[in-house]
Amino acid sequence: MKKYIMLVLLFVVFAGSSKAFAHTGLKQANPSANAVIKKDVKQVMLHFETKIENLSTLSVTKNGQAVDATVSVQGNMMTGTFAKPLENGKYTVTYKIIGADSHKIENSYEFTVDKSSTSKVEPNVTKEEKPAKADQATKSKEEQKDRTPMIAIISVVLILLIIGVVIIRRKK
Repeated sequence: MKKYIMLVLLFVVFAGSSKAFAHTGLKQANPSANAVIKKDVKQVMLHFETKIENLSTLSVTKNGQAVDATVSVQGNMMTGTFAKPLENGKYTVTYKIIGADSHKIENSYEFTVDKSSTSKVEPNVTKEEKPAKADQATKSKEEQKDRTPMIAIISVVLILLIIGVVIIRRKK
């Protein structure tokens, strides 16, 4: 009977942890990471793998200075719209989201605006040829950081199970 109880406890501990590692990540960005944009950029669009909460934030900076943007969140999309097109230069997009699994995720990436001085101004065009993927190195660091609490919880539960087995065996 005791072996049966131990097996059930182990199953409950490990069966519940399968979803713990599935966190919301950036699926696509426009402009994408490390992109060089030759056209006017009037907005930044971030598409996430799952729905994100309205408390999520987005900021865009150039040389450490914040760029004014109106941010909206709808489902799994977050958009930052600028009053006027971005000037030439290197920009950093920083986002802080709360995913469907209630985990906070922070990340950032850079892109460059390099409009040639002889080109015509094209209103509100930010489409790129390739969809963006989040930087894999940053994403793996983010996933590792998010796994730490679950690993700690599983370790504590396993230690408690081992202590329980030792106590039960000593009573015999």
